[in-house]
Amino acid sequence: DMVRISVDEPGFAWRAGQHAYISIPRLRPFELHPFTIANACHSSLETRMTMVIKAHSGFSRRLLKAATSDKSGNRTYRTFLSGPWGQPPDLRGYESVIMIACSSGASFVVPLIQELVRRPVCVRTTTLHWIIRYADHYAWFERELVAVVEAAQYVNIRLRVVVHVTRPSSQSITGGSHSGSEKAGPEVLLTADS
Repeated sequence: DMVRISVDEPGFAWRAGQHAYISIPRLRPFELHPFTIANACHSSLETRMTMVIKAHSGFSRRLLKAATSDKSGNRTYRTFLSGPWGQPPDLRGYESVIMIACSSGASFVVPLIQELVRRPVCVRTTTLHWIIRYADHYAWFERELVAVVEAAQYVNIRLRVVVHVTRPSSQSITGGSHSGSEKAGPEVLLTADS
């Protein structure tokens, strides 16, 4: 029940951990909804802003229905943005950083990790614990996590990403199958030692 929104040329730069208000009049006119920006802005030339949104009810459920009604999965809507908003923490002054996120909360911490790897300053060790219900939820941030772990290898940061799967499913994160009787548990996915 997740929706990924990509906004081309949002018209502003943002910092990791900030949010923006979004309005899509075709889905819900006269409504603004705040969502965390799920990617770091590496320069004022950043041309795409991403939001990963968990569908609950109301606007987010309507957004999911609109996204899934198109078989190609690439539906385009006129979107209005207000932002960026929020004062995210600056973690670059710490030697060790541990982040914990559940489900779609990764949309807040993944950009922070991207920023730490891009401009580490004092940071030497970073660990992310991400708790998800099912292994297939890993796909929400797989591309971003793989890229940041690869990037961490070229800077002086030891990055460890641990995904905790709380319910068994028919497919593990590594792509293999397991029976429904297996217990869910943590899986160490990615580690970069510089």
